Amino acid sequence: MTASASDHRQRPTAAPRDRIEVELLRLYEELLQTAPIGIDECFFDLGGHSLLAVQLLARIKKTLGVTIPLAWLFEQTVEEDQPVDVAYVRTLLHRAEATPDLSDSVLLREAEGTPSVFFISGAGGDVTPLFPLARALRADRRCVGLQAPPLRPGEDEQAVQTLAEHHVRQIQRLVPHGPYALIGWSMGGATAFEVASRLQAAGEKVELLALLDSFLGDQLPDYTEAEIVAMYTDELIRIHHADPADSTDSEALAAELPYSAGLERVLQEAVARGLIPVESDLGYFRERFAMYRAHVRALGRYKPVDPVEQLALIYAGGAEDQVRAQAAACWSELSERPATVRFVDGDHYSMLREPAVAHVAAVVGDWLPDAGR
Repeated sequence: MTASASDHRQRPTAAPRDRIEVELLRLYEELLQTAPIGIDECFFDLGGHSLLAVQLLARIKKTLGVTIPLAWLFEQTVEEDQPVDVAYVRTLLHRAEATPDLSDSVLLREAEGTPSVFFISGAGGDVTPLFPLARALRADRRCVGLQAPPLRPGEDEQAVQTLAEHHVRQIQRLVPHGPYALIGWSMGGATAFEVASRLQAAGEKVELLALLDSFLGDQLPDYTEAEIVAMYTDELIRIHHADPADSTDSEALAAELPYSAGLERVLQEAVARGLIPVESDLGYFRERFAMYRAHVRALGRYKPVDPVEQLALIYAGGAEDQVRAQAAACWSELSERPATVRFVDGDHYSMLREPAVAHVAAVVGDWLPDAGR
């Protein structure tokens, strides 16, 4: 046993107050493989991470019959003095039972009484990769993530226009009138562009539209099913900070298999290599892949119609990256005023983590007008 683990076991712990908290503590201790744990101790401080959080919520759903969106756990990490402890997860259970629409907006960072910045994530629609950017952004802006709606039964594609309509409703429910600030990463850049176009067509002002490492569908190939499985597997690894060297050869694993069978094969291999926790509810990953696949397909078919007033573009790597330089040029043609383009260190995923995310946040912060201006 390490010293830190020993110190933890010797600390007094806050006891559970009822059957629900007893059950939640049992799940914490099983997943974190440590005991005793108090109801006031943070899941992430005890060694939890994103993939274990997925498993925690899957087990809560199986044991207690309540679905809690993953992003809700990360809301609580915005404030250092509000740990993701059992007591807080208990409040999420009540919130989930009372909330019919679990794809609602997610608070990434609070800033009482100030304008909001709306974040739209990439394929799959999960905003959790954007939490580090929200935390690093200027403190005078409230940060809100927009979750993509779940796929309807039988739906295998969510058009960018459909996603934009959903997000416009989310935005205007929270903030009826502009000016609005929008940030879209990856495929979310195309969705953010479409949101801005619709808001401007309705007479609203968009004070910032920033696209992070985003591409137009015309620049992308018509991906095979095996390639989409490979892309999803790489994203699963990279977003959850695993070593890319541990990646499975997902395209080879999935080659010449129907996409569902290819995905199953890759997920089982990922479990075997420790990239996904053993005994995970793979249903979550299947659902996320269905969303990811639907969005990748939709992006390939998306063709913007109307330009926006102004675009701000940030790309990973250097300006010598011809693919990204061409992407910036294509987007710039859709801006009525000259687009602003910046390049930052890192790649498509690491640009959203330290140390690169501090640079991204500084660039976006320079573009944002002062609150109240």
